[in-house]
Amino acid sequence: SVPCSGPHPLPLSSSFADYGCMLEIRQLELLADGRSLVDTIGGRRFRVLRRGHRDGYNTADIEYLEDKKVRAGPG
Repeated sequence: SVPCSGPHPLPLSSSFADYGCMLEIRQLELLADGRSLVDTIGGRRFRVLRRGHRDGYNTADIEYLEDKKVRAGPG
């Protein structure tokens, strides 16, 4: 899995962060009072290219980020 860092402060002018990671839902439990318990794991990292709205939800065009390979040094 790809590590994703914790919460990032949002700029006041945007509705969500400029960078994020996809979440894989591993388990979902719907509670009787309407709440949900969701177990997730971080996936691919991305950068937001454009923001939008559809049917009352935030939407975005994104670009996936690729990790740069690092060669192991002598050791």
